[in-house]
Amino acid sequence: MKKKEILELDEQITQCLQGGYIEGLKDLLELPDDIIKRLFIHEMERTDNTKMQIPPDILQEILIARDKKVLGLKKYDISRVKSGELVLDDELRQYNSEIEDEEEITVVRGKSKDGKDNVLYYYSSNDMATRQQRTFNEHGDIESMHRYAMFMDGRLSYIDNAVISYKYDGKGNKKAALYQDDIAGMTYYEYDKDGDVSIYVQDEAIGQKVKEDGYTYTIHDGYFTPTNNGYIYKGMPATETLTAEDMKRTVWGNIPQDKKQSILNGMDEKRKEEVLSILTAVEPIFQSLSTDVQKNEQDVRKRMDKVVTWFTGFAKRLKIDPKLATQDSSVISAMKSAVHKTIGKTADAQMDLSTPAKDEKVYEGEDYGDN
Repeated sequence: MKKKEILELDEQITQCLQGGYIEGLKDLLELPDDIIKRLFIHEMERTDNTKMQIPPDILQEILIARDKKVLGLKKYDISRVKSGELVLDDELRQYNSEIEDEEEITVVRGKSKDGKDNVLYYYSSNDMATRQQRTFNEHGDIESMHRYAMFMDGRLSYIDNAVISYKYDGKGNKKAALYQDDIAGMTYYEYDKDGDVSIYVQDEAIGQKVKEDGYTYTIHDGYFTPTNNGYIYKGMPATETLTAEDMKRTVWGNIPQDKKQSILNGMDEKRKEEVLSILTAVEPIFQSLSTDVQKNEQDVRKRMDKVVTWFTGFAKRLKIDPKLATQDSSVISAMKSAVHKTIGKTADAQMDLSTPAKDEKVYEGEDYGDN
């Protein structure tokens, strides 16, 4: 469905519920008979002074029926799954936590009208039902997430979304990715031989996931307040206002205390300068990417495809040797210098991003997804 049609459908659903037009809702959506019956009973019990209060399980059923119509899902299946049994995508870890907080999740799997594999997760709170639509590419990797909500008064509303662009090696394995969402902004990922995230760069920090000698832990270098099990985000200022001394390190996970302390001690002055240089280099490129994913996701993805290609190869410059517990400065060069030598000048990258592609167009009113 086109965006205008989706908005009109959502408005009709809300009007039917708030006005008590259950037959109208039945005509709009293919709702199960038992849900229609419960809605009729619920409407009969209402008085003129009673506000709309639709139970969470009914909200979920209406939202599922709405999504099947909007997305044109084919050959879909619906199941109830314990959240602890789900295997969720590491790139969306901040959205995963919301799902993992629920005991049971309604999962809908199917193909949308454009042939893409979709997995939709439904879960409820006291006053709303939430849905995450996760779409996968031809490699089976998640490429987008759209989060949507339905409230007890019948309103339907977009919340936010996330988009991911990948770089693959010659065998089709994930090599790198660029991620963007409406909450955390941009993140650059690199993957190990098992397809797991090994390195990531955000606007405030560089993260490295380490698996060695039976231990699994994470090292973070950047601008934040360290804690025993992570860090507290301080709000990233312009990097030009920061100094090397503002760069900190934190280590958490399954790691012996003496090993942890050794890695913390490895944050020397040279490493601090290198980290600041990296954050300074990526800042203008991250900021040059549009964050209006909801309006023009296809154009945002084109720009992200360019950037993930430029960024590929960071691992050799970012990786910390945990066995030495110190940064190998002979392997790591300042990211700012690497940008100039390897992927072009930052200014050129910004100019390239600001120049529309020849085939770029406005998608307003056209069919480009749920939102």
